Amino acid sequence: MKYGFPPSNNILENQQTYSNFINLFNELNEKILKSIEKITSKNENLLNKLIIELKESFESLSNILREMKLYKDEYYDFFSIKRMAFYILDNKELLNQLPSIKTLMNLFYNLIQMKTKLDEENYLNEHKEFNMKLVSYEQYFYTKICKQSENYDEDTLSKITNTFIKL
Repeated sequence: MKYGFPPSNNILENQQTYSNFINLFNELNEKILKSIEKITSKNENLLNKLIIELKESFESLSNILREMKLYKDEYYDFFSIKRMAFYILDNKELLNQLPSIKTLMNLFYNLIQMKTKLDEENYLNEHKEFNMKLVSYEQYFYTKICKQSENYDEDTLSKITNTFIKL
């Protein structure tokens, strides 16, 4: 029961919260898609409004997911995606990276859907596969996209990332 799986009848504790989460998730995905289409827009006000809406949607989704006991472990995966998305959204020169965030969001959505449909062993395999993709993008993101800080050390980052992959 490490991952907090529901009883064998696969009934969610709070179907309304889950439905709210799925609805917000779909709204966020739609906003990301619209933002991707409007990245080249010269209208600064429109772009700023989209960025604010995306951030608010990420926050709302994060808040709901944090409250869902069944998805406690997945919350941390989502938090990682959110952190990268905010970094991209805070630097308009990086908005061309939004399609990668959308891809991660779709993978995450599929993972969420599988949790109540698969038995624990199969889900753990799916979660591990998802984490490998997430970690792979994180490595790319933190080594190629993010600006290095004075505290940056590629060897340390590689060791940390490899530790996560082994888990």
